[in-house]
Amino acid sequence: MLFNMNFLRYIILAFLIAISIRIYSQIPDDVYLKLDKGDERRIERSKEYFADAKSAINEAVTLYQAIPDKHDTSLTSDQVLKYEEALFQLQTASSFYKKAVGLAFKVYSDGMDEFWETHNMKQEHLDAVHEAIRMEQIARDDHQGAVMLREQINEISNFFFSVKLHNLAIEHEIYTINYAGRALQIYQEFPVRYPHKWDNDFEFGLVDLKQKTIDRYKYVPKELRLLTRLKPKKLEPEKGSDVDVASLTETEKRKQYNIYFMVQVAAHTLRISSEKLDEIYSGKRRVKEIKEDGWWKYQIGPFNSFKDAQRVFNDVLSEVKDQRAFIVAYNFGDKFDLTVARQIAP
Repeated sequence: MLFNMNFLRYIILAFLIAISIRIYSQIPDDVYLKLDKGDERRIERSKEYFADAKSAINEAVTLYQAIPDKHDTSLTSDQVLKYEEALFQLQTASSFYKKAVGLAFKVYSDGMDEFWETHNMKQEHLDAVHEAIRMEQIARDDHQGAVMLREQINEISNFFFSVKLHNLAIEHEIYTINYAGRALQIYQEFPVRYPHKWDNDFEFGLVDLKQKTIDRYKYVPKELRLLTRLKPKKLEPEKGSDVDVASLTETEKRKQYNIYFMVQVAAHTLRISSEKLDEIYSGKRRVKEIKEDGWWKYQIGPFNSFKDAQRVFNDVLSEVKDQRAFIVAYNFGDKFDLTVARQIAP
């Protein structure tokens, strides 16, 4: 009996430890991923970098706020050193943030790439991961934006403007980590499709500072100021997602909608050369290039019905590298919810 009780306690303890590791070994904390030991170590290292970054940013702000706000350039050498030290700590924090996000995103990115490499995706399957595809695109786009901002922080000597870039980078990074983690969870759950209730009201923890006069004497190139317009992407509801198609008459459908479909074979934040595109898509159909939502997209079409698009999609799938093609819907030239579009123009 004693043996059985000890064994039961061991099982319960092992179960609680397993849950604890599952909850605290990944970022963000509202996703539950299957990670191997190597990926778990990378996530843990990422969390250590985040802790180092927080410590460095707090030190930077403390040093900056201790500098008196004089309305001339007559700062003492000690005050100038404090300003330079504050800037150094801010740049150190920025480097830690870049490493932390880079490590976590690499785990998620590798997982997403593995999903596409190991699945022969038919359109009916793609419907199950449609939301994940949108999340993945946003995550990759925002990560590129965050890296660009972090690199610029190390190139300038204006503390206040560096903080503005840091805050903007944080927003990009929050979207990167959350959307990449969520996309990977959906991919890992495939072919099951769960109705996740994720909250998109993220906490950014931005640095709020009042600018000191000394910053006005620190020149910032105009092209760097333009980076403050590099707004992060957000996962907005697709147009048409709230349409009740069953309540529409055929006349109303014709008046309100001009639906067409495209088969997308590639997309990138940078323009893809014709040589590289030939490596991605080996077929003979004409591929159109468009710029949409900050992405260069490469598509075949248009098709007036989903049936026609699906027929071409089935042919194209074997001609696309890693079989990463899918169907997208448009209404009067704007991206449109695919599920609703299929009901309007089957």
